Parts: sequence; C-alpha cells; structure tokens
Amino acid sequence: MCNIMLPIGEIMKLFIAFILSFNVFCHELEYQNYLSLQKSLVEGNLDQGLKSWKTMCKKELGHYAKDYKYGDCDKNIKSVSALRDSFKLLSEIYIKNGKSLENSDLKIVKCPMAKARWIQKGSSVKNPYYGKKMLTCGEVES
Repeated sequence: MCNIMLPIGEIMKLFIAFILSFNVFCHELEYQNYLSLQKSLVEGNLDQGLKSWKTMCKKELGHYAKDYKYGDCDKNIKSVSALRDSFKLLSEIYIKNGKSLENSDLKIVKCPMAKARWIQKGSSVKNPYYGKKMLTCGEVES
C-alpha cells in the first residue's frame, strides 16, 4: 500500500484538472458524428457524409425536430451540394443548442461567402461548404 499524503489544495487541483479533461472528452464525443460529417463535406465525400448524416438523424436530432420543423432527415439527399445545404441548418442547431465550447478544441467558424457557420476541431479553417475549392475561407468566431 502506498501512503502518500498530499495537501488538500493539490488534491483539489488534480480533481479539477481531471473533471475538465473528462468534460472535454465527453464534449468531443458528443460532436463525433457532426465532426465526421463536417470532414466528409470538406473532402467532398458524399457516401461517408450520408452515413454520418443518417446516424445523426436517427440518434441525435429527434429532440430538435419539433422546435425546428426539422424535416431534412427524411430528405433523399443525392449530392454533396444538397448535403451541404442541410448541414447549414444542422450547424445552426448545434451552435444554438450546444453546450459551451470553452475549454475545448472545438471552434465555431463562419464563412462569409456561404453566409453560414459550422463547428470544427482546431483553429485551422477547413470549410465544409466549399471543400477543396475554398478550403480556408472562413474566420474563427470562438
């Protein structure tokens, strides 16, 4: 048995650091499908984007449907362009209803050309609305 005595202040610091780290992990896990969709749109990958989209619609968006008249889950999306249009509304839902992104690597970014925002991991802009054509078009808001 190890008998190490730490001052209560040090124990509290360690506990707070653990809680903050755990919150960041949970927060990013909560956004996993959204971030997968964002990445697919950056790459212009319709198949992967649709997989993420359908998973989100089934598992995560049901409770927003009544507030936002969210009918896009049933929409038959056949192009990256159509998926990007649906992603605009989805992003606003996540930004408005999401928890604070403070203490997280998740950032809100705005593209003035698309007149749309999104959430992404990190500060290096990767635009899902224009993909590789205008990959870095956008400004980090927070």
